[in-house]
Amino acid sequence: MYYVTLTLSGAYRDTAPLAKGTIPYGRRHEFRFDSFLQKVDRILRFRKPVTVIVNCKPDFRVDWAAALEGIRREFLRLTAAGNHLVFFAQNWTMQEVYAGSACNDRVIHPLGSFRFQGAYHSALFFGK
Repeated sequence: MYYVTLTLSGAYRDTAPLAKGTIPYGRRHEFRFDSFLQKVDRILRFRKPVTVIVNCKPDFRVDWAAALEGIRREFLRLTAAGNHLVFFAQNWTMQEVYAGSACNDRVIHPLGSFRFQGAYHSALFFGK
């Protein structure tokens, strides 16, 4: 079984900084949408459909709804090409639910939680 991993981690940014200066850019760990698009295009060039595991880290943060829509649209492109997408997140908020809705399977960590504004639930899940 062949699979590819896409990691969603860090603060969202459309592109890299345009100008380099003597002082380094403040954010060391960021999610760059332009790099994400290149990875998606590389996956779409594969001859056979693959399983794509989307690993959404707890530090992933998107400030704009349009940015989240762009990420979801790329997941839909992958799904439409016949790839099988599995979305994994430890803590689920509305942003993870929306992005994960374009994937075939959604997985939560056994010690994870669902957090929606106005509602919160935390429980242990143990299964065979």
